[in-house]
Amino acid sequence: MRFKEAAKKWFEKKAVLWSEGSKAKYANILQKYLLPAFGGAVLEENVSAGNGNLPESGADLRKIDSALVRDFAESTLGELAASTRRFVLAILQQILKASLLPEDFSTLDFPNAGTTRKGEALPLSPEELAALIRALEKNENPKLENSARSLLLIAFTGMRLGEACALKFSDFDFVRNVIKIHGTLERLPNEKGADEIAKFPKTIRKLCPPKSESGHREIPIPENLLQWLKKTAEKNSPDSFLVKHDQRTLQNHFKKFLKAAGIAVDAHIHTLRHTFATHALTSNRDLKTLSVLLGHASTHTTLDLYVHPTFESKRRVQEAFWEFVKNPKRAQNQSGQRNCDYWDGNFGKSGGSGRKPTQR
Repeated sequence: MRFKEAAKKWFEKKAVLWSEGSKAKYANILQKYLLPAFGGAVLEENVSAGNGNLPESGADLRKIDSALVRDFAESTLGELAASTRRFVLAILQQILKASLLPEDFSTLDFPNAGTTRKGEALPLSPEELAALIRALEKNENPKLENSARSLLLIAFTGMRLGEACALKFSDFDFVRNVIKIHGTLERLPNEKGADEIAKFPKTIRKLCPPKSESGHREIPIPENLLQWLKKTAEKNSPDSFLVKHDQRTLQNHFKKFLKAAGIAVDAHIHTLRHTFATHALTSNRDLKTLSVLLGHASTHTTLDLYVHPTFESKRRVQEAFWEFVKNPKRAQNQSGQRNCDYWDGNFGKSGGSGRKPTQR
C-alpha cells in the first residue's frame, strides 16, 4: 500500500467527525505538503512484481523510514512556523500509526518539532477580564458598537466565534430569553475552478452545522445584554445576522479593545472562551452544566482543553496539601479515603504538629 492510499483511507474515516472547516484544513495539509512528499512512497515491504500490486510507471517506490521523514521536515517544513510544522508532522504520524504495524511504526524516529500542550490559549486573569468588559461597555464609537456588544456576548456565554457570527435574530427567543445555537460560520477555500481564480476570492464564508451534535444547544441570554438585543432585533429582520462584521474584522476590533483596556497579552477572541470556562468553573464548580453550555460532548474535553488552573486554585491546592501534612489522618477521613499505610508507618509519628488546620 502506498502512502496516498493510506492517507485517503485515514481522511475518509476521520472526516465524518470533522466540521467543514476542519475538513478543508486537513485536506490542504495533505495536498500542499504530505502527498507531494510521500504520495507514492510505499508502506509495505512486499510490494513486488509477483504480488499483484504493481505500481504505475514512474511511481516513487521509496519506503518511508526515519531518514525520509527527517529530510522532509528539514527541506519542506524548515521555513514554516513552528505551529504549522507541529501540525503537519502530527498528521503524518497519525496516518502512519493507523496504517503500519505497531512494531514498524515504533521504529520511525520523528523530528522533535516541539509538542503542543493542550490548552495553550491561556485565559485572561480576573483583573484583565474586568478591564476588558469595562472597555467594551464604555465604548462610545458608533462604528464599533456592534463589535463591542458581540464580544460581550461571547465573553458572557463562552460560545465559539463562528457560532456567534452565525447567529441570526430569529435565533433569539425573547419569551424564554434563550439563544438557539445550531450552526457555525466558517471561512472555507473557494471551490471555483483554477481558470476562474482571478475573478473570485480564495476563501468564502459558509454557514455550516456545529462541530458536533452537542453543538446544537440553547443557552441563556446574559441579562446585561438582553435590552440591547431586544432593541437591535426590532430594527433588523429575523433573517439578518447579529454580527455585522466577518471574523477577521471582529478580531481586529478585539485587539483595539484589548489596547483600550491596557491588556498587553497577545490574545485572540477564542481566549474569551477559555476565560469563560476557567472562571465559570472556579465560581460555580458545576462541570456538567458548563460542558453543556460550551457545547462539548464530554466533560473531559472541557477539563482538558478549556479549564486552566487559576493562581487562586493553585493556592488552594497548596493549602490542602499543607493541611494534609499537618494532620494526614483527619484530611483523609474527611475526604472519605482510607489512611495511607506507608504514611502512617513511616511519617505518622512526626506528622502531628499540634496546629489546627486552617478553616476555609
